[in-house]
Amino acid sequence: MWRFRSKIIRSLLMLAVGALGQGGEMVQAQQAIGFIEKFATAPDRRPLLEELIPGTEDYFYFTALHYQNSGEIAQAQSVIEAWQTKFGATPQLNNMLARQQLLAYAIHPQQTLEYLKRELGLQLAHSPPSHDQAARLPVELDNRQIELEKVIEQSLARDPSLTEIEPSALRFVLGRSLNAAQLRSVLSRLDRADLPGIVEAIAKELQLKDSPGFGASPVHALLTLKQLEQLATLVPGLIEHDTFVRAIAARLAPAAGASLSDKDEMRGYLDRLYTLTERLPPSQNSFKALVVGNLLRLNLSENRYDRSLFIEYLKLPRLADYYEPKKLLNIGAALTQLNFDMQPQVTLPPMRDDGELVRRYLEHFFQSDDNLDDFAPYLQREFLERIYAQTKILYGLGDTATWYSKLNPTEQKELRERVELRFTPDNPRQFALDDVVSLQVEMKNIDQLLVKIYDINLLNYYRNETQLLSTAIDLDGLIPNQQRQLKFSQPAHRRHTQQIDFPEFTGRGAWVVDLLGGGQRSRALVHKGRLVALERLGDAGQVFEVLDESGNKLSEAHIEVDGRRFAANEQGKIVLPYAEQTVSRQILIAHASFATP
Repeated sequence: MWRFRSKIIRSLLMLAVGALGQGGEMVQAQQAIGFIEKFATAPDRRPLLEELIPGTEDYFYFTALHYQNSGEIAQAQSVIEAWQTKFGATPQLNNMLARQQLLAYAIHPQQTLEYLKRELGLQLAHSPPSHDQAARLPVELDNRQIELEKVIEQSLARDPSLTEIEPSALRFVLGRSLNAAQLRSVLSRLDRADLPGIVEAIAKELQLKDSPGFGASPVHALLTLKQLEQLATLVPGLIEHDTFVRAIAARLAPAAGASLSDKDEMRGYLDRLYTLTERLPPSQNSFKALVVGNLLRLNLSENRYDRSLFIEYLKLPRLADYYEPKKLLNIGAALTQLNFDMQPQVTLPPMRDDGELVRRYLEHFFQSDDNLDDFAPYLQREFLERIYAQTKILYGLGDTATWYSKLNPTEQKELRERVELRFTPDNPRQFALDDVVSLQVEMKNIDQLLVKIYDINLLNYYRNETQLLSTAIDLDGLIPNQQRQLKFSQPAHRRHTQQIDFPEFTGRGAWVVDLLGGGQRSRALVHKGRLVALERLGDAGQVFEVLDESGNKLSEAHIEVDGRRFAANEQGKIVLPYAEQTVSRQILIAHASFATP
C-alpha cells in the first residue's frame, strides 16, 4: 500500500512542479526579471514582499510561496484562503493549492489523500488479489480431461452432426455406434482409406435402405483392390453394380508406363480381367464379352485357338444375325451389348461387329470337326452349316462337289467368285533391328499379286504430320521404292497362305507394304528400331540423352521442337532451354532420317 501511495505522490509532485513552472512564467510576464532573481537569491525574502502591492495576485502568490519554502504551512494556508476569497479559483491559485496539499501531507495525510483522489479521479475500491485462491490452482494436468474417448463423447454431445471433428480425426469415430446421418457424414469427409474399420463402415452404409450406392462417397474411389474384394464379401450384391465392377477393373490396369502394345503385358492384363469376369452375374455380360472377346483377338494374333474360351464367348446372348434366336428369350438385363466399353477404367476396344472373329474361329475348328454339336446350341443351324461347307471347300477337305451341294446356287457363286487378300492376324507386330522380315498373307482367287514397298522417311513425315504413322497413310501419287509381282496357280475356290519375304528391310526404318490383286488391296506397316529420350532438369534447361533400341547412346541424334533443331553437345546431351512460361510441346526425336515423336 505504501509503495502505491508513494507512486501517486511522486506523480503529483511532478504535476505540482510543472504547475509552479507555469506560475513562474506568468509572474515573469508581469514582473521585471530583476525581482525574480532577487527573490530567488535573497537570504531573507520577507523584506522583498513589501515591494509588492498588497492584495494583488502576485502578492498572494509570492507570500504563500515564501511561507511554504520556510516551512510555515499554516501561514501559507491563511494566505491561500485569503487569495481564494478575493480572486476565486485561478490557475495560479490551483497550482499553489496543489503544492500546499502535498506539503501538508505530514500534518494531515488523510486530507491530502482525499484531495488527490478527488482531483485525479482515483478509484481505489478494487478488491485485493486473493493469495489463497492462487494457492488452490492445479499444478499438474489431469490427463483424464483430454483423453480421446472423452473428447469424442463431449464433441458428439455438443454436435451430433460431427462437424466439430476435423477430417484428420474422423478415423477415431469409425468404430463407434453411429446413426445413418453420422455415418454418411464421416464417409463423405474422409480423405484417406487406409484406416482400420473403413471397409466395415462403408459396408454398413451400403446396406442401408436409402443408401445412394457405391461411388457416392469420395472415399470409395480411394479403396485398394484388397479392400474392394473385402467389401464384395461383406456386401455380396455389390458385384452386380457397374460402378463397383469398374472400380475393381480400374485397379487391375497395368502399371504406369506399361504399354498394351506389348503382347505379354496385354495378356497379363486380360488374364486379370478374365479372373474378375468369372464371378460376375449375367447382368455384367457386356463386360464379360468385352474381356473374353479381346482375349480371343489376342489369341488369334498368336495363332492360338481356345475352343472352351470361344464357346464361353458364344454363350453370351447377343443381337447378331448369326445368333440362335431361341437363346434370346426372357434374358432381360443379360443381353450382351457388343458396343459396350468401359473407358477410361478399362482400356480395351469394344467388340462391335464380331462376325469376322466368329467366322475365323469356326473355320479353324471346322477343318477338323466332323459335326456342329459344340456350337449348335448358340448359333443358327443354317449359318453353321454354310460355314462348315465353305470351310471344307476353302481348305480342300473331302469331296468338293459334295460340299458345294450343301450350298444354294447364290452361295456357290459367291464362294467361287470371292476374292480374299489379307495379312494373317498372327504376323509379328514388332521386329528387331537384325530380323529378316517375313509376312504371311491369306489369298483366294488371285493369280497375280503386285507387291509395292514404300520406304517412309519418318523425319519428314513427322515434320508435317501429328498423327502416328499407320497403314492409313495417303500414298496416292507416290512412286514405290520397290515393287514386284508374284504369280499363283491355286484353284479359285481354294484359300491358301503365302509367305512373302522382305530382305530389303534392313536397319532402322519404317516401310509400308501395299498388296494389290484381284481388285483387292491390303496393307501392312513394318517398323524396325526405336529411339528413346532420357530426360532430366538441368541448370540451363531440360537435358535429354537419346538411346537406341538396344540402350546405346546416340551422340549424333537431335531433337526438333516447333521447327527448331537442338543438336547434342560434346557430351552427347541435348539441352532445351527453359521457356518464359510453362507450355506443353511435342518433341521429335531424330537420328538421320529415322524419327520418333
